[in-house]
Amino acid sequence: MALNNKIAIYMNTTGSTKSIIFVLFLLFSVNIVAQSTFKVVCDKADKRVKVVKSDNRSARYVPIKSGFPFKQIAQKWIDENYTTTICNPEELVDQIESKKETSDHSIPVTQDKLATQNNSTKLQARKTGVDSSSEYHNTSLVANVKFSNIGKSFSLEKNMVTGFEVGFEHLFGKKNYLGIGLGMNFYFVDFSSYNLDDPQTFYFAKFPIFIGHRSEYKKILIAYEVGVEYNTELQASDEDIAFLGRIPNSNSYDLLLRVRVGKGKLHFTVGTENWISKIFDENDFDMSAFYLGIKASF
Repeated sequence: MALNNKIAIYMNTTGSTKSIIFVLFLLFSVNIVAQSTFKVVCDKADKRVKVVKSDNRSARYVPIKSGFPFKQIAQKWIDENYTTTICNPEELVDQIESKKETSDHSIPVTQDKLATQNNSTKLQARKTGVDSSSEYHNTSLVANVKFSNIGKSFSLEKNMVTGFEVGFEHLFGKKNYLGIGLGMNFYFVDFSSYNLDDPQTFYFAKFPIFIGHRSEYKKILIAYEVGVEYNTELQASDEDIAFLGRIPNSNSYDLLLRVRVGKGKLHFTVGTENWISKIFDENDFDMSAFYLGIKASF
C-alpha cells in the first residue's frame, strides 16, 4: 500500500484508534532505542578481533571499542582500522592498565586545577566588590539613642523626648535572614510645664521580629531590615505622678524600619518606629520614634 494511502487511513481513523496507533509507534521506537549495541573485542581463545554484543562480559574477551548500534557498523570499523584480524590480548590488557594508571595520576592535577579556579573566582569576586566568603556574625549587642514624640501626648512644650535603648538580637541566615531580639527602652519626660521639678522616666520592654538583607561591598556591610515589635505596658519611675491620669494599655505594637552600615563586627544603625496600636487607653495619640545607634556583633 502506498505511503499516501497509509496516511489517509490514519487520518480517517477515530480518536481512540489514533491513540492506539500512536502508543504502538512509541513502543516500537523505544524497542529500537533499547536494542542491543555491539562492541569490538579481542578473543583470547583464538586471538582474533570479533564483534559481540555489548552485554557479553565474558572473561575471554578484551574490549577494544564499544558503542556500535549495529553489528555491520562494528564490522566496518574493524575493516577500516585493521589489516588483519589477528590480535594480541596480553598487549591490549597492558595498554588498558597503562591508561588507567595515567588517569589515576591525573586526579591531583585536576584537584589543583579546581583549587586554582576557586582562588580565581574569589579574586574576581573581590575585584567586583563582593566577597562570597563573607563571615556573618549573627549575635549582637545593641545600644541606641532614641527620640520620641511622646511629649505630644501630654501637650508638653517639647513634644520630642530623648531616651535610649539597650538590648541584644540574634539573626538566622546569611545574606537574607530572620531576626529576633529583646530590648529595654527608657524615655526621660520633662513635666516642668506642670510645675513638676523631677523628670519622669518612662520605660518598657520591646521584642522585635524582623527580616533583612545584607550585602558586602569592598568589606563594607550594608543591611536593610523591616519588621514588627511587641512592646510591654508602659511604666513610670514615679508612681505618684504616673501618667497624669492616663491609663497605659497592657501592650502595643509598632513597625520598624532601619539600615545598618559597618565593617567587621561594628555597625552603625539608623531606624524608625511607628506605632500601629495605642499606648494609652482612650487616647488618640500615635507614638513614633527614630534613633541612631551602634550594634556590636560576635
